[in-house]
Order: sequence, then C-alpha cells, then structure tokens
Amino acid sequence: MFDFLFTKKSNDVIEEKRKIKDINDFTPIFNHLYTELGINDLYKRPILYERLGSIARRYEVESAEEFIEMFKNSYSFYEEVIDAVTVNETYFFREIDSLEWLVEWISNENRDVKILSIPSSNGAEIYSILIMLDILNSQLLHKVKCVGIDVNNESIKKAKKGIYSERELHKLDERLKEKYFEKIENGYEIKSFLRSNTEFIDDNIFALSSDKYGSFDIVLSRNLFIYFDDLHRKKATETLLKMLKPGGYLVMGVTDRLYEISNLKKVSSFIYQKQKGVDSGKL
Repeated sequence: MFDFLFTKKSNDVIEEKRKIKDINDFTPIFNHLYTELGINDLYKRPILYERLGSIARRYEVESAEEFIEMFKNSYSFYEEVIDAVTVNETYFFREIDSLEWLVEWISNENRDVKILSIPSSNGAEIYSILIMLDILNSQLLHKVKCVGIDVNNESIKKAKKGIYSERELHKLDERLKEKYFEKIENGYEIKSFLRSNTEFIDDNIFALSSDKYGSFDIVLSRNLFIYFDDLHRKKATETLLKMLKPGGYLVMGVTDRLYEISNLKKVSSFIYQKQKGVDSGKL
C-alpha cells in the first residue's frame, strides 16, 4: 500500500550512483601512495582496485586527481585508504628469537631503556615484550618505556584498547591468558599494569625525527622493509638510524632486507648496532 513512498527514493539513489564515474586509471594514485608510503607493489594487488574504487564511490570521487586531493585534505578519506593498503596481520610472540634476545639484553642493563616498535600494528609486539619481561623479573617493567608507531590509525586504536581475539593469542597458554588478560565478551583485554608504560602514535616512518620522539635504545622494525624498493629502503634505514642512540640496536624481521649503511654493524642474523661516536642526527 505504501510502496509509492519508497519508489522515488530508490530511483534517486540509483540515478545518483549512475552519476559517479568509476576511476579507470589507478596509476597516478598508486604513484602518489608510493611517494607517501614507499609501498611499491600496490598495482600488483588486484583486490586494491576494488577496495580503492569502493572508497572513491562512497566519497563520490570520479578521477585520480580528485582521489589524490581527498587523500591530502580529508583525514577520514586518508584513514580509509591507509587501512585498505596496509597489512595489519600479526600475533603475540611472533619471531620470538629476536624478542628473547631483546629481553635478555634489557635484563643486563642497569638503566632505563626506551624501545620503539615501527610498524607497531595492533600492539602485540610491544605487549609480548612486556609479558616476557614480567615473566623474567617483574621489576624490569619499571625500567622500560615502549613507543609504538604505525601509519594505520585503526591499528593504533586497537593497540591502545589492548583487546585481542582468540586467534591473535594462539601462542599463549591458558595460564598466560589468565595472568595477563581479562576475559571480556568480545575477546581478551590486556591488563592495565602492562599498558601503563606504553604509548601508541599514528605517524608515517618518513615523517619521523628524534626531535619529535627523542632517541631510542632499541628500534624494532620487523616485516616493513619487504614493501619498499631500494630508494625507500634507504630512506627508511636512514630514518631509523637517526632514531637510534649511539650503541643502540635495530632489530629487523626475518624477511626484511636492510639498506647497507656503514654506521650499522651486523651483530646477528637480524640485529644491527649503531656505532658509538656517531651523532644520531647524521649519517
């Protein structure tokens, strides 16, 4: 009886959708994202054409030029694009050999230690380190400050909340879950005493500086460099070197390939030390 109330609205929506043109050439968009993020394989991922096209349609963006302008000027648009192109898959105690080395090194230091995790994703890496420190000696938690940085704002929000699914905790036994997490309706929430010495920040690796965040004793940058070409690998290496204190350590992922710089000495398979006597702001 009341179908006529909805007919016009439905037709209006259909007509409006027809007005929005699909973007046919994503090359300028991928080139811009490559410049901003350093990710050089976007055009090889077929799913991105649909993801980015869907975002463009929602915002009624009809050309690559409009897309790039929206990316520059609309934070909500920027967030959606970043979420579409970045990979946020991680879990607790990933590549644990590096974490075991780090925890042992911290335990032997008679001073406070500042750690940077980039990309920090959902915070699992930082919380893994803190859990391992607490298991070794709960007093060690008082000597570390952990900063997580990621370009994906949704990942940063999740890290701050500290809520994880059963799958993300698949390497933890029930005893560890009970000690370090509160069981809640939609998963597990990290206990507050582990969150107290953490900070998670939304930022881009190519915008970092020691002026903004200070310098660090340890920088973990695992599974990031695999997305970069040589140019951006060099830029990222130089940036992380500047963030390290002289004598500090850079911990890479097993699949990462670091750009070779003479100021970094390889001390094990995936761990490098910044040579002392080198100003953290110079290369």
